[in-house]
Amino acid sequence: FTQPQPLPECLKGKALFPHVAFRNVTVQVHLGAEPLRALEPFSCRTIGGAAAADVKVEKGAAPKDGKFDVMFPVAYPDEGTFDWLDSFIKENPSYTELSDRKVLEWAHASGVWKPSKGWRQGQGSADKPEFAHGLHELDNFSVRRILAALTPSVPRNYVVMEVKANLVAKDRKDFLARFSGPTFKRTACVVMGEPDAEFKQAQQAKILKAKQAKATHKWQVEKAEKVRKKAAAEKAKKLADAMKKAEQERNLKKEAEAKKEAEKAEVAKKEEDVKEEDKKPEEGAAGGAKAKDEEEKKEATPEEKKEDEIKEESEGKVAKEEQAEDKQEEGMEVEEGDDDQEPPTVELSEEEQALWFAPKMPNDLSNKAFSEYVDFSLPEKSEGFEDVRYVWSQAAGAKEYLRKKVLERKRTSLVDNLNPSQWFHDKVAEWKKLFAEWQKK
Repeated sequence: FTQPQPLPECLKGKALFPHVAFRNVTVQVHLGAEPLRALEPFSCRTIGGAAAADVKVEKGAAPKDGKFDVMFPVAYPDEGTFDWLDSFIKENPSYTELSDRKVLEWAHASGVWKPSKGWRQGQGSADKPEFAHGLHELDNFSVRRILAALTPSVPRNYVVMEVKANLVAKDRKDFLARFSGPTFKRTACVVMGEPDAEFKQAQQAKILKAKQAKATHKWQVEKAEKVRKKAAAEKAKKLADAMKKAEQERNLKKEAEAKKEAEKAEVAKKEEDVKEEDKKPEEGAAGGAKAKDEEEKKEATPEEKKEDEIKEESEGKVAKEEQAEDKQEEGMEVEEGDDDQEPPTVELSEEEQALWFAPKMPNDLSNKAFSEYVDFSLPEKSEGFEDVRYVWSQAAGAKEYLRKKVLERKRTSLVDNLNPSQWFHDKVAEWKKLFAEWQKK
C-alpha cells in the first residue's frame, strides 16, 4: 500500500467510478443499495445508496431501431484493411472491435509483453498474430473463445474484423450464426476498389512519414559514423604525436651523447698532443703555454656550440609541429562546418504518389491463409445480412475488382495443396487400361 496519490489534472472535476484491484484476485463490484455482507464495525454506503447529488447517472445509448449493429468489413488483404478500420472506429467510438489484434492490445495494456526469448520473428500476420507470451491461458486462445461465447450475450455495436474469414462465404456463415439474436443487426461493409481522396491522402502521408523516418535514421547513422571516425582520427593523431615526440627526444638524446663522446675523444687526443709537446726542449715552453691556453678556449667552444645547436633544432621542430597542427585543426573545422545540422527532407516519387495503399508489415494474411484466395467472394443479403454497404466501389465495380485481383493472384501464386481431380483419376485409369490392351496386340 502507498500513501494517497493526487488525482491527475485530466480527472479533476469529473465523475469517477471507485474501483479496487488486487493482483491475481477477482474483485466483485456490487451496485446494489445494501452491502452483500455485514461490514462491522465499519459503515459503508454503496453506489446504489448514494445521494443523487453525489453521483452522475447516465443512460446507455440505445440504438434507434432497438438493434445493435454488428459490422463485417470485407476488404482485399493488404489494401487499407486495418487503416480503414482505425479511421472508422475513430469516427464511430460506439463500436467495439473484435479481433486478435485487439486482444493483444488489451493484453499489452494490462502489462503482458512478448518474451525476448522464444519469440519467432516473422511468424503470424496482422489478421492472425502469433500468441507467444509464455502464458498458457493467453497463448492457447482461451481469451478468443471466451469472447466468442460472451459477446452475443452483451448487446452493443461490434466490428468483427476478420480479414480472411470475412472474404470466405462459409466462414461468414459461422460468424453470422453467432450473432443471430434479435438484438443484433448484421451488416456487411465492402471496402474494396479505388479509395476516396481523403483515404488516399492519409495513405500518402503515411508513406511519406515512413520514408522520412528511414532517411532520418540513415542520416543519424552516417552522422554517428562521422563522429566515430573523427574521434578515432583525433585519438590516432594524439598517439602519433606522442610517438613522434618520444622518437624525437630519443634521437636528440642519442645525438647529444654522440657529440659528447666525440668531444671527449677530441679532448683526449689534444691532451696527448700537449704531453708530447711538453717533452720538447724548454725553449718552446713559452709557446707551449700559449698554445695550451688557446686549446682550453677551443675546448669550451664546442660545448657552447652544442647547446646552441640542440636548442635551435628543438625550437625548429616544435615550430614545424605547431604549424602542422594548426593546418590539421583548420581542416577539421572545415569538415565540421560541412556537416548537416538537420536531417534531409524527403519527397514522394511519382511511383509512390500513384500508390493507393501504404506498404505494411506484417502482411494481413499468411501465405497459407492467402492460398484460399479461390474461395474469396463478396457478401450478399441471401447469406443472412440485413444490409450490405459499399464504401468505395459499388457492387458491380467491387465484384470486378475482386475478380481481377483473384486472377492476378492465380497467375503469380504457387498452390501448395493442389491435388488431381476425380476426372483426372478416371482418365488415367482409362489410359492405363487402353495401354495394356495395346501391349497385348
